[in-house]
Amino acid sequence: MRAKSALVAALLAGLAAPVAAQTPPPDWIFNQIDAEGTASARPSLLRTKQAAEDQATQAIRDKFLALQLSPGQSIGDATKTDPAVRAAVDRAMSRVRVYKVDYGPKGEVTVKMMMDPREFWWDLTRP
Repeated sequence: MRAKSALVAALLAGLAAPVAAQTPPPDWIFNQIDAEGTASARPSLLRTKQAAEDQATQAIRDKFLALQLSPGQSIGDATKTDPAVRAAVDRAMSRVRVYKVDYGPKGEVTVKMMMDPREFWWDLTRP
């Protein structure tokens, strides 16, 4: 059992090292990630807004996880094997912000949200 946990620790250490050692950050950290979510009328305006936010948040998460962390490896791929990346993604997703809400005439709500991927990169590469 110890051999297995030592192997897992070695694999995780090997995955985290190239990210931290990568000197120039990837170009995508300088581009804000935007998404929009729209929900049709629900029993309350608050539930409608929340449904639109959930949709926009999922769209940002999908775009974010598709970004390349290293050649041949997306952020989403890295979250499956590296707990440090997974934790950094969770913290970055907690910082997603609403910047515009539009209320339609028939009760529908459109929410626009954004994420700054620099926070993820700094969180992941800090000593």
